Amino acid sequence: MLLALVLLLVLLVLLLVLVLLVLLLALVLLLVLLELLLVLASVPPSGGGLHGPQMPLVLPTATTQVSPTQQSAFVVHAPQDGTQVPLPW
Repeated sequence: MLLALVLLLVLLVLLLVLVLLVLLLALVLLLVLLELLLVLASVPPSGGGLHGPQMPLVLPTATTQVSPTQQSAFVVHAPQDGTQVPLPW
């Protein structure tokens, strides 16, 4: 009688461990599926792929700064003349 109760208790513990393992596996699979969906959602709708070089619509033009100077680590220098447009107000 005591042996039957011990065997029943062991079987119940094994069944509980099996159920917990199945739930853990389901959770891991759900997390993998969620990560896969997030990766697929981040792909641009154009489909990507290989393409040739891209040309700008407007060619670059000359700038108003002749030789921009290096900014100091301690002092921010005023911009050169002609690089900033004064506000109308």
